Amino acid sequence: MPSTNRATQINKVVKVVKKHFKPVAVPKDRSILEQLVVACCVENSNYDAADAVFERLTGDYFDWNEVRVSTLLELAEVMKPLNDPEEAATRLKRVLLSVFETHYSFDIELMRKQNIGQATKQIEKYNGSTPFTVAWVTQHGLGGHSIPVNRGLLESLRIVGVISETEASKY
Repeated sequence: MPSTNRATQINKVVKVVKKHFKPVAVPKDRSILEQLVVACCVENSNYDAADAVFERLTGDYFDWNEVRVSTLLELAEVMKPLNDPEEAATRLKRVLLSVFETHYSFDIELMRKQNIGQATKQIEKYNGSTPFTVAWVTQHGLGGHSIPVNRGLLESLRIVGVISETEASKY
């Protein structure tokens, strides 16, 4: 598919999407870990539901370690407003466990001082992280230029012919 044709198609898709959806203002004062938690929640769900779940997690649990040691059933119950609470709970639990096993704490703010390439490589290594979570944290936590693409957007791009079946399967 020629790139100019693809660019034209993407511009058309963006134009339609802008008519139906408004951009959200993501808080900039969240830590890298908090952005990672939000990414685990917002993937394949809408932002308002994910933000509500994040607020509930920070309000109902003492700290991220308590979230990490909670059962998947308990987390899925808290994450019910999300489209797939079980998947989000699994992703969150795996990421928190991996962060803790890697750093023996939940303080990963040193990533802000690394170059973005190093930081994204570290986030990619966390068990449970997905291309979406890496892109979300890169964009909202590290100030990088990355576009988080969830399953719905990927499928939409495939349906309208912006990407092929093969390209969609690689994601």
